[in-house]
Amino acid sequence: MNKEHAKYYNYNINNLYSNILIKCYYKTDKTYKDYYEKISKYIIKNNNEYNNYMKKIYSIYSSQNSENNNLLIKNESNSDDTLMQENESDVELEEKILVLLSNSSIEWGILSDFDKFIIDNIDERVLNIIQRIFYDNINNEIILEKILNALEEVEYEKVKPYGQMMAIVGFSHKSSVVKQKAVEAFESWKSEDSIKALESVNFSEPWMQKYVNKIINNLKKEVI
Repeated sequence: MNKEHAKYYNYNINNLYSNILIKCYYKTDKTYKDYYEKISKYIIKNNNEYNNYMKKIYSIYSSQNSENNNLLIKNESNSDDTLMQENESDVELEEKILVLLSNSSIEWGILSDFDKFIIDNIDERVLNIIQRIFYDNINNEIILEKILNALEEVEYEKVKPYGQMMAIVGFSHKSSVVKQKAVEAFESWKSEDSIKALESVNFSEPWMQKYVNKIINNLKKEVI
């Protein structure tokens, strides 16, 4: 990719990302619009890799015939020459996370080794790797569910803004399992921002929207 193409691409992806958030996921209410514009600007400013992830997401959602490979964890961290060069320790950490993730399972009331690792080691470096795995496996509902399940166990501020953005992407996923897990993440984080996020989406499934409305009411009693 030459410099002119890169410049053109980065400009359009940045605008594409904001449009996806505002037009596809959320209502037009100015409060919500300002809130998510603020998050999007923060991420674009602080995460140089995010453009690459959004390119992958847009490509996947634009494809009408993509297949859902539920049993394979993809690792495409080195497939794009525009990604930041990683040092060896980052590669080793990613491999460790991938092993823990693939061997984990979700059981109610029980933390997996993957969950425990995320809780004990959460920082921006780990969040960057988790985010990359999340978007590389955007069609894999099992992997997305495991990641969101782990992130919901961590305090809101500790996963901000990476965890929130992964959950936001989960709102529009084709899998109802991923949607529900994304909702549960905001429920677990118990913040006023969680209420804004949940109020800003309308799910097509009546049972899902009823479930979300109940969570919103409970959060308002607990948080506000």
